[in-house]
Amino acid sequence: MCTPMTRYLFLFIFVSLETVCLAAKITNFFVPQQHIINDNNDEPNDVILDCEFELDPNEIGFVLKWYFNDIPIYQWIPNSNSGHPSPLGNLEIRNAINPNYTVSDDPIQKYRALAIEKPSSKFSGNYTCELQSYSSDDDRKTGFLQMIVPESALQLKIETSDDDQYGVECIVKNIYPKPKLSVIPNVSNFQTLGKWDNNTNLYSVTVIGKIDPALTNRSDIECLLEIANTTYEKSTKNLATDNHRTRLALLLSSICFLFYLNIF
Repeated sequence: MCTPMTRYLFLFIFVSLETVCLAAKITNFFVPQQHIINDNNDEPNDVILDCEFELDPNEIGFVLKWYFNDIPIYQWIPNSNSGHPSPLGNLEIRNAINPNYTVSDDPIQKYRALAIEKPSSKFSGNYTCELQSYSSDDDRKTGFLQMIVPESALQLKIETSDDDQYGVECIVKNIYPKPKLSVIPNVSNFQTLGKWDNNTNLYSVTVIGKIDPALTNRSDIECLLEIANTTYEKSTKNLATDNHRTRLALLLSSICFLFYLNIF
């Protein structure tokens, strides 16, 4: 049976723990699901990751850190001599971080965001914001960011083979990450070939096979490009011409032209 003194003691402990837990807390954490790298210098291409937080008015200080795949890359200590954030470590991403970026005029929130001004395909991964205060437990939030380098080409080639099948070839060049490439309608006899360029970190993939004309019209054949766990998706139809039919069309045109000359 609890005495009044015991109840007051429990209440004091609960309130104290509640105060400690709420002294510093991340309230709004944002890491974009994906970022499409744009090589057009006329348009901004920065990636902004945000880590909004609440701090108890009695809190005497805090440290905010960002991690890339669990390796520290950014640190801000407002009460330090400079009061200015600094990139950390020796990873390549260090040189891509803008330490002068500010997300708020509030001096307590000013440098909480991580600004990557030179995105690279190598910067895909887990980003973690960690808030450390002197009088409370640390708070951490993590999100995954997928960098995307758009393809340099997406092509669909269709030819009529000697066995009267549609010979189909779907090609994507110079993309990151490795995409899923498929042909619609989906048939089981398609093969996927791919290569990765170590110098550029880009992928090129080809899907090749045959489709029975009885299954679909030539104009309905489609090449579909997708990147897993993102909204990035593209498709194309009839970008190439059937070589057999092209030759036939040229032959018919020549015959008509000769017939025209004979008449006139």
